[in-house]
Amino acid sequence: MLALSPAGPEKVHLARPPAWPELRRLGDLGVGLTDPGEEGGVNWRTAGWDGAVGLTPDLVLSDARGNAGQPAALAELPAWRALTATAPVLPWNPELPCSRRATAAFLEQVAGALEGLAGTA
Repeated sequence: MLALSPAGPEKVHLARPPAWPELRRLGDLGVGLTDPGEEGGVNWRTAGWDGAVGLTPDLVLSDARGNAGQPAALAELPAWRALTATAPVLPWNPELPCSRRATAAFLEQVAGALEGLAGTA
């Protein structure tokens, strides 16, 4: 699984799983999370889209906040199409509200997507 925040047609911010509570929790539950590499900051590694495509995730969590590029707006970007050709995309809010209900909904959504992937393997 790869978590990212689209920054436009040329760049993407790739999440560092240990920096985000929900991603850490998924890792604790045994979900395989993609490490984007060493370069960059504490929370994100900023890269070109080709760097994201090279990570070949089986599931993409895409930043759903208003400041991030949205999947519909990225549809014409060849790298986005390549990244998502074999990986479903789920919306992800790195700033998930601190509530049990919001956390449970997020975890259930990811679990459903992962179950769907297991059914196709």
